Amino acid sequence: MPGIADIYLINQRVGRAFRIAAAFLLFACIWLICHPYRGIEGDAILYTAQALRHLYPDIYAHDVFFRGESQDNYTLFSPLYAGLIGWLGMGDAAFALSLFGGLFWCYAAWRLSAQWPDAKSRGLFLLLLAAMPVSFGGYGMLSAAELFASPRLWANGLTLLACAGWLERKWLAAGAAWLAAMALHPLMALAGFGFALFHAFRPTRAWFAALVAGTAVALALALLEVSLFGRLLQVMDPGWFGLVEQRIGLLLLPSRWPLEDQSAMLFHLSLLAWAAWLEKGSRIGRVFAAAALLGFSGWAVSLVGGEWLHSVLILQVQPWRMLWLSYVFGWGAVACLAVRFWPADKILVSAIALAWLSHENGGAFLLWLVLPLWHWRASLRPVYLRAAGVLVILGLAAEAYWAWNDFALTLSGLSETDSRMGWQKLYLWFRQTLPPRGEALLIILAAPVAWWLWRRSRPIALALFLPVGLFLLSDWGGRIEAGRTMRPETYALQQDGIWGSSPFGRIVPVGADIYWPDGLELTWLAVGRSSYFSLHQAAGVVFSEEQAREVYRRYQMIRPLGGTNQFFRLLTLEEKLRLMGNAIPVGTLEGLRQVCNAEPKLEFVVLRNQYRPWVAASWYAPFLPGGAHLYSCDRFRNHSPHNKA
Repeated sequence: MPGIADIYLINQRVGRAFRIAAAFLLFACIWLICHPYRGIEGDAILYTAQALRHLYPDIYAHDVFFRGESQDNYTLFSPLYAGLIGWLGMGDAAFALSLFGGLFWCYAAWRLSAQWPDAKSRGLFLLLLAAMPVSFGGYGMLSAAELFASPRLWANGLTLLACAGWLERKWLAAGAAWLAAMALHPLMALAGFGFALFHAFRPTRAWFAALVAGTAVALALALLEVSLFGRLLQVMDPGWFGLVEQRIGLLLLPSRWPLEDQSAMLFHLSLLAWAAWLEKGSRIGRVFAAAALLGFSGWAVSLVGGEWLHSVLILQVQPWRMLWLSYVFGWGAVACLAVRFWPADKILVSAIALAWLSHENGGAFLLWLVLPLWHWRASLRPVYLRAAGVLVILGLAAEAYWAWNDFALTLSGLSETDSRMGWQKLYLWFRQTLPPRGEALLIILAAPVAWWLWRRSRPIALALFLPVGLFLLSDWGGRIEAGRTMRPETYALQQDGIWGSSPFGRIVPVGADIYWPDGLELTWLAVGRSSYFSLHQAAGVVFSEEQAREVYRRYQMIRPLGGTNQFFRLLTLEEKLRLMGNAIPVGTLEGLRQVCNAEPKLEFVVLRNQYRPWVAASWYAPFLPGGAHLYSCDRFRNHSPHNKA
C-alpha cells in the first residue's frame, strides 16, 4: 500500500497537472474568442478549390487558377483537405481544420512560452499572444494565426513547435516538426529554419567557413539550374514583373507597403533589439536577438534580391514572410520588459504601452525617444523625468479619448430602427465593427480586473467572467448572429450535397468556364465549375509567367462587364474612393454582348442584372439577395445585331 508520503506526492502531481491544464484552457479560450471562425473566405476559397480539384480534376481542367503553377504545387495540404471533404463534406471539413488547427497553434505557442524566464512574463506573453492581432505584410493582409481552412495556420503552429523543440535541445522533434511545416507551407516554415540558424550562429571561424561553403554550394546549384535553385539567378521578365507589381505589389514588395506597416515593422524589430541588448548574455536575450535578425534579414533580402534585382526565386519565396515569427517573439519581448521594469519604473512600461498603441503611426520613433531618456535618466534632472511622465500620461489619455470617440461614433451609427435589444447591438458592434486592436484592448483591460477578483474571491470572479467567456465562445462560428445569411458552402450541404442545389449546374456542362463578376466563391464552391477569371485567382501570378499573362489577357476581355474586377491592381483605400467614381457600370447588356463576342473561350456569364429574353436560368438563394441570372455566350454569338431582344 502507498504510504502517506506517496499519496501526498500523487496529490501534488495531480494538482499541478490540473493547474497546467486549466491555464492552457484559459489561454486557448481567450485566443479563440479573439480569433472567431469566419467560414470559407479569403484565401480559404483558393485552398478549398485546390482540394476540390483533387476530388474532381475534370471540372477544373480549364480553370485559369490551375493553368500554371500555384500554391498547390508546393503543399500536401490539398490532398489531405480533399480527403477530409470526401469524409465530412465541404463546410464541416473547413470548420474542423480551422478549429483543430487553432487549438494546435495554441498548444505550440504554449510549448514555446515555456522558454520564458519566469511565470509572470510567460503569462503576460500568452495573454498578449492570445489577444493581440499579429498581422504583417502590406496592409496587414496576412496574419500569424488565420482562422480559416489554409495550410498557413497548421504550418505556423508546427513552426512554433519546431522552435520550442530547438530551444529545448530536442533536435529530432524540432526537425520533424519543421519538415512537417515545410510539407504544408514552405514559405511560412522558412522562418523556423532562419530562427534556428540565427540562434545557433556564433562569430567563429568555423561558422564563417560554413556560411561561405553553404553560399558557394547554393550558387553552384543555381548556375547548374538544379531544381528551384536555378530560379535564384533567373531575372523576372519586365513584363511579368510589371503584372506582378500591379496585382500584388502592395503585398509582395516591401517598398510598396504603406507607412503604417513600415512603422509596425520598425517597432517590433526595435523592441526585440532593445530586449536582446538588455538581456545580453542570457538565454532569452539570444532568442530575442535571433528573432530581430530573422525579421530584418527577411525584409532586406526581399527588398534587395526581389524588388531591386527581380530574382524569380526570391520573389516567389517572399522572405519577408519571416516577419510573422519575429512579431510573435516581439510580444514575448514586451512581456519580459514589462515584468522586469514595472515594479521600479512604471512610467517606462507605460511609455512602451503608448508606443504600441501608436505602433502603426510612428510608435517606433516614440520608442527611440524613450530609450535614450531611460538610459540617461541618472544624469537628468528630476523635473525632466516628471515632465516625460506627464507627457506619457497625456498620450495614454489621448489614446483613451480617441478610442471612446470611435466607440461613440460606432454606436450612434447603428440603426435606430433596429429591433434588437441594446446589448445585442453592442455585441454586434463588438464582433463586427470594433477594430482588432480595440477588441484586444478590452480583453487586456479586463485581465487585471479578473486577476484581482480571482485573488480576492474566486467564486465572484468565476460568476462574473465565466458566463461572459462562455457566451463569446458559443458564437465562435458566428452561428447566433441575428439576420445572418447562409454561406454558399452551408447551403450546398443542406440541399443535395455539393453542387446538387445549383440550378446552374444542370445547364452548364462539366469543364465549362463561367464568369461571375461579384466573386468566385459561388462559381467554385456552390456551382462546381471552372471560374473564367477573378482578381482573387490572380494572386498566383508570381508563380508562373504563362499564368500571369493569361490572367491579364482574361482581365482585359471581361473588363467591359465592370464590377470590382475592372481594376487589375490592388488599390489603396484612397485609390478606391477616387476610381470608383469612374467605374464601368456592372453587367450592362451591351457589355455582356461585347465580352461574349470578343472571347471565344468564355461560355457562360452570371450577372445580378436580369435581361429576360437572354436569361438561361435564375438562382434565388439566401446568400443571393435579389437572385443571380445565367447567360449563355453562344446565344449572343449566334444572334446578329438585327435580332437583338
